[in-house]
Amino acid sequence: MHIAAIYQAKAMLIQIGMILGLFGIAGYMSLVGAISVQLFRIKGISRLPPYMQLGAGAIGVLTVMFPVMIFAMAAFRPERDPNLTQLLNDAGWLIIIPAFPTFIAQFARLRRGRIARQKPHTGLPALVCLL
Repeated sequence: MHIAAIYQAKAMLIQIGMILGLFGIAGYMSLVGAISVQLFRIKGISRLPPYMQLGAGAIGVLTVMFPVMIFAMAAFRPERDPNLTQLLNDAGWLIIIPAFPTFIAQFARLRRGRIARQKPHTGLPALVCLL
């Protein structure tokens, strides 16, 4: 199988990438929390945008973390049956691809908060909020 051959030939690179991905998710969690706090500070908007941003960010963390762990399972045992490696690879992709609506919802909440701000400085740079 073609996918199993990739996992066997590049096992170390994939393993390092998956470990770095898990550390990156930890940084993303901090970013989600910090942005949610900044949205709460904006006066004149409802409480819905910050809560939606926090919820979408939390779901986004999980929907990225699980596929990364599945890809890591495939990478840390490259000698297993190629069909199982293919199955793990497919499962990872089938979980991560439907996660994009949560990120779209999160960025939409950011944009809503940026548009509704009334103070000249809210802590949310305009470039962060652009889609």
